[in-house]
This record gives sequence, structure tokens and C-alpha cells, in this order.
Amino acid sequence: MGWLPGSWWRWLQRQGWIRANAALRRWAGAYTQQLCLLTDELLQAVQRGTTGPTEDGLSGSSEAIDLRWGSPRPVSLWPGNGPNCGQNPWSCITGWAELQQAIVTRWWRASGKEPGTVLITPGATAAWTLFADACLNAGDSVVLFDPCSPLFGWGVRQRGARIHWIPTWIEDGWCRFPRPVLERAMRRAKAVVLAEPVNPTGARLHAEDRGLIAWLAAAHKVLLYVDVTFDAFQAAEKPLPWGTIKGLENHLVAAGSLNWQGRWGGWRLGWITGPALVMRAVALLQQWRSALVPLACQQWANHYLLETIDEEQTLVHRRLEQQRQHAMDVLRTLGLESGDTGQGCFLWVSTASTGLNGRDWAHLLAQHHHVRVLPGELCGPSGRSMVRLCLLQPPALWQEALRRLAAFGATWKNSPTTCTTAPLDLSWRPADQRGSSTSLPQPRDAPSPQISSIS
Repeated sequence: MGWLPGSWWRWLQRQGWIRANAALRRWAGAYTQQLCLLTDELLQAVQRGTTGPTEDGLSGSSEAIDLRWGSPRPVSLWPGNGPNCGQNPWSCITGWAELQQAIVTRWWRASGKEPGTVLITPGATAAWTLFADACLNAGDSVVLFDPCSPLFGWGVRQRGARIHWIPTWIEDGWCRFPRPVLERAMRRAKAVVLAEPVNPTGARLHAEDRGLIAWLAAAHKVLLYVDVTFDAFQAAEKPLPWGTIKGLENHLVAAGSLNWQGRWGGWRLGWITGPALVMRAVALLQQWRSALVPLACQQWANHYLLETIDEEQTLVHRRLEQQRQHAMDVLRTLGLESGDTGQGCFLWVSTASTGLNGRDWAHLLAQHHHVRVLPGELCGPSGRSMVRLCLLQPPALWQEALRRLAAFGATWKNSPTTCTTAPLDLSWRPADQRGSSTSLPQPRDAPSPQISSIS
């Protein structure tokens, strides 16, 4: 059956005949009903017998003696009194048991989730990529909330899936959306993808809206992918985890990252958890692509999770609030307003008052003052006149960025002409073919704005 084209393969899958295949039954075990959640390419690979050594489970028991692999036993960074690394060399690929348990304790304590269903990935981006490759076919319908993380839109489009945008607005710090629109979109959707708190507005979903999304996902057998990467940076009271909602056991896929919390920079470390067969497929793709996290990084992350205290989180929240307040003071002097909730890790800024859309404004800022911000249109259709700024920067770097933003605003306000009289041609061309370029007029004796330091 591996020679069948994708359209016939999907038809057989819908008819339930795929579950009758012996190779797929052996691989899926007791989870044959979840085969419809996976991609055609992955199912055909399983049918051809190219699954590799992860077909018998995600990770072995730490007490088992594994004689299969030609790899040495993992070594602890804390000899003598350190945590047990286990006998299974494969455990450092799908995830170290100690770190899996720490993640379950931190995020899923009330959900009863087993640590073995948590996979360690090279960051939350890798978790989203592996999920999309495992579950999204070309032509599938994916529900996204507008605005959302640009990674979601890029990942869906790259795999040929169709995006169904759900408009949202902020109401008293809550992310609201038209319920009838969501209900219609979920009827034919393969997955609904969101981040909580919402990236970039920082809003949260109300308990009633969370319950509706969960009910629709279970009723229409839709996968629900939730990214909780920035949950730790919300100072407001946090709602119960998604895993505690009844009926989502076979539909919820959650992912997160430890990079920003541990301030590790380039050390990419994230996690993903979900239904057993989906995680088996993700582990298979992780093995194929060698998307592995070194055991030393996993041990350090486990040490951080065990040692982190509430006072550290309080200091981080205070610093983010200071940086946000300083940034808003500067933006208001430029005539710009924020469209976010005043929480979270991002500033969602409107450029409508300048007469430019977000992409053009970001282009001029990068060209003349070497500060790069994300055009809002990459986050969804509603972001055409918006830009996104990330607050998670070292204080000195953020201070310099604000100084340049203020200088850009002073230049803009002292311009003798408006930029709305003619559209800007911001398309890239080689320097020798560019001709006359659009540039901002230089300020006429404009004083440099003073910005107070951030403690």
C-alpha cells in the first residue's frame, strides 16, 4: 500500500481500512483509533517498516538493563550523590527520566500525566516543528487565533495546510473571540493551535472560553496544540492547566521551553507532551532528524527546575514591568500606543498614527537606527499596522534600544514632510540598481531624548 498516492491514502484512512493493516496495528498497539491524527507520509513509513527502534515505546524503564545499543551509559554531572541516569542510553534522546518528572511536577501536577509521555526537544520551536510534521497533511485545515506567534503561521503554510483565522480582541485582560466563528471552523479542522498567554498580546483565555475550545476539540476529534512557553512570565494569577480539563486526554498536545526561564541563551531545551501515539510519532521523527538535546543540558535544566524559588520569579516580573513602563513612556512621546494587556513578554505597538503599516515602519527603523522589530502582519491579518517588540532583553541592551527608538521618533516628528503622501517603495534591490532611495529627513537641531536608567 505504500505506492498509493496521498489522496487515495487519505480516503482509505477515512474509511478505517488503514487500521486493518498489520504493520500499523503492531506499531499503534492499543491506540489504533489515533492513527487518523498522523500524516500520510509517516503512516506510509510505518507501513514500509522504517520506524526504527522507537516503535516499542518512548523510553525504557530506568531500572531495566538495556543491551541493545552501541552507546555508553549516560554519566551524571554530579558523581557520587547525583541523580540516577538510568541504564538506557536511549533515554537521553527521548528525554531523561528525572527531567521528565520535574516537568510533570511543575506544569502537570494536577493532571495525572505520566512522565514517560513527555519528550525533551531542542526548544519549543523544535517541539512545534515535530508536531506539525507528525500531524499536518497538505490541505488540512488548521485554526489559528489572530494575532498569534509567527511560527504557527509559517509552520502551517510550509506544510501546505490551510489557515482558518479566528479574530480576537482584548476585554479586561481576557482574549475574546466570536464563538460562532470558532464553532464553524472546528467542524472541518485537523488542529487548533494557540499559545497561552497569547503571543504577542499577553492576554489569557477565560475559563468559559477554554471550556468551549476543549469541548469542541473533543466533539470534533480535533487536536489542540497549546504552547505555554511564556506562562512563567505572567505575574497575574494563573488558571488551572489545560491537562485538568476533562475529555482532552486524547486531543491535547502541550509544549513549552526552558530557554528564557533559565536565561541559557543558545541552549535550546523544550518539551512536548500529548496522546501516546502522537508522542510515539514525534519521537520517531526526532530520531530520524537527530533533534536531540545533550544529556548535560537536560541535567542542568532539571537542577534549575528543582532549585528555582519564587523570589527569582518575582524579580523577573519586576524587571519586565520596569522595562515595559520605560518603553511605554518612550512610545507615547512618539505618538504610538500599545494594543496589549500590559502583561507578558512582548509589546504589541500600533503604527497607525505614523501613516505607515508595520512592515514599512520596521524597515525604516532597521535601516536608519539598526533596531529590528517584528512586523505585525506576520502574526496575523489584524497586525498589518502593528509591530512586536520583545521585552526579554538584558537591561543594558534594552536601554540602548529605547535610546535609538527615541532618536527615530525625534527624527520622524521633525520631518518637514509626511510619509503618507506617496507609498514607500521598500522592496529590496542591489545597491547599484537601487537608484534614489527613500530616507528620513535629518532632524534640525532636535535634542536627543533623555531616558532614565533601568535598575
